[in-house]
Amino acid sequence: MMNILNEEKEIFEEVRQLLLSYDSFFKNKDITYTLELKKDEVFDLNYVSEIEIIFFHEGLFFDIIEFFIIYKGKLDVHKKNLKISLIKDFDSLLKKE
Repeated sequence: MMNILNEEKEIFEEVRQLLLSYDSFFKNKDITYTLELKKDEVFDLNYVSEIEIIFFHEGLFFDIIEFFIIYKGKLDVHKKNLKISLIKDFDSLLKKE
């Protein structure tokens, strides 16, 4: 149980670090974001956690990325695929503006 919660923390930190690596690109396009880990209070068989990244352009809602880390008590994300997917999403956001 603790191992999966450690994975949750590691994944959240990796997403945070990846976002930080894009900060100058986002700033140049006047894009800001909020990053939030939403999770159940109690870890049980139905435990769910997800990451939500909300993007704003010039202060107005622009886009959202959300995905489960843990779903019904089981890891629901592959770190390698997640990073590749997020990079594609961030690059696409930068082209959208």
